[in-house]
Amino acid sequence: MITVIVYEIAWICLTIITIAFFVWIWSSLGSRQISDQISKYPKFHFLWGCIALVGILTLFGIDFTPVWVDRWKQRQQLHERITAAGGWQAVRLGCESIATNYPNGFHSFHNSSYTLVRAISGPGSSQFEKAPIDSDALPSAIPMLKAQQIDYDPFKPVLNESTGLRIPVVRIKLFGMYSTGGQFTPYFGLAVPLGSNASRFTAPLTEKGVRSFTYRQVADGIFEVY
Repeated sequence: MITVIVYEIAWICLTIITIAFFVWIWSSLGSRQISDQISKYPKFHFLWGCIALVGILTLFGIDFTPVWVDRWKQRQQLHERITAAGGWQAVRLGCESIATNYPNGFHSFHNSSYTLVRAISGPGSSQFEKAPIDSDALPSAIPMLKAQQIDYDPFKPVLNESTGLRIPVVRIKLFGMYSTGGQFTPYFGLAVPLGSNASRFTAPLTEKGVRSFTYRQVADGIFEVY
């Protein structure tokens, strides 16, 4: 909490420094005395200008917020949502219900939910088809998380490096947005291991692939992922 307050104070100071710099430069256009000060102390004014540039870029949407600040805010919001959902145990039981009710898999993206249904396409071959479901039919704790995306694919389990086991996991994406020209929000979500080996899912764990995810246990049978 103290570190976040320090960050907010630094943000206010940056804003004041930026405004003061441009007022000073504007005043120098009509003041020989200010112009002489700028010429006398060029390194100081160059440094001041660099700080002001950071302030301007931030004002126009280039985010310089440290990742740890975003992470702290995300965890605060998660705590509020977990409380509204009835606690960690309710969330874990909700994920177990998803696995039981949709054994072939489940996917939810921005309130558009569907399960997978195995359809035989010919001798010795099969395929999966999407079958839309009503999001209101989900366990009551799950919608309270306000997840961006929920995935359960029992056919793509997570490899637990410490045990060598592949364990199916319900993945819940809570935050995360990539932007090429604006603010970037780091990924943050939950993972709930399921099945007979769920208790052997250990942390810290790094899942490697297109990008790497770090797992950290936050409750019995529940891990945060970032």
